[in-house]
Amino acid sequence: MNEEVDFLELLKFIRRKKFATAILLIISMVSCNLYAYSSNRFIDVASGLKVEGISLLISLIVTIFILLVLLYYFDRSIKSSDILKPYNLLEVVSDSSDIIKVKTKIRLREQGKVIFLTSPRASEVEDIIMKLAKEFHKDSKIIVIDSDFRNGKSEKEGYSNILKKYSDKYKSYIEKYHGVDFLNVGTELDDPEVLLYSKNNQKLLEDLKAKYDYIIIYNYNIVDYSDALILSKISDSNYIVVQLYSTLRDDFDNAIEAFKQINSKLDGIIAISEKFEDKDIED
Repeated sequence: MNEEVDFLELLKFIRRKKFATAILLIISMVSCNLYAYSSNRFIDVASGLKVEGISLLISLIVTIFILLVLLYYFDRSIKSSDILKPYNLLEVVSDSSDIIKVKTKIRLREQGKVIFLTSPRASEVEDIIMKLAKEFHKDSKIIVIDSDFRNGKSEKEGYSNILKKYSDKYKSYIEKYHGVDFLNVGTELDDPEVLLYSKNNQKLLEDLKAKYDYIIIYNYNIVDYSDALILSKISDSNYIVVQLYSTLRDDFDNAIEAFKQINSKLDGIIAISEKFEDKDIED
């Protein structure tokens, strides 16, 4: 459970959990009105609140607040970036200026060309991949590789097909996505671990290193599959992406432990702010 309830964090939590808050409000109002009806205590708005009405209103407000605090307390998502700081928090991303900061910090480390982005669960990487890639693309030659074999095959041949049968033909698989060179997941999705461990994968990365300044590979879901961990061993730098108020603390802890168990280095954490959805980054 969360250690304590911080009032400001509670307000952010309520903002993120709009649906749950609305449900609690509706339930409380219905309960309050049923009680008023059964006891013949009605709130007369035109003539002002009666004493019974004020009592009911106060009870309603207190009930909603208590329910929200309980919901907050038992919610297991990561709500504060402070939890991530011991694992080298790179940046909390909420707008385009933060994306620039992430790019700058990655570049300053000069750890190599292959940058691997992953997340404890599926979908948490999606919002930031192309934003970061487009920022790199402004002054570097870059390619993005979708290695998420578990999320269904692409309509076109791509990364998995190259790993299955390597040839110079792979150049024809590279397409443009938002102006950035992109290699989709492909159509050969059987035995992902075998494909990712293959010499063809190593050969492909070596070929791409000769042609590009940076290679961004992304893969979801460290917790359920080993694919991301395999890629972490062949990449130059590895970053876990966390969505505040969405990523579960247990999933994050399990992802960190998975990295430790295979002795794979973790270069940092990128957190997506709770403001990210409302304050979209310019394309």
